[in-house]
Amino acid sequence: ASRVIAGWIGFYNNQRPHQALGMKTPAEAFALAA
Repeated sequence: ASRVIAGWIGFYNNQRPHQALGMKTPAEAFALAA
């Protein structure tokens, strides 16, 4: 179960675009802010 959750978190943060972030992934938004 923890492997599935870890995979989902990786997808959520690195592949799934977020509308609130201008259709960027959280990883992209963080890289631009840093």
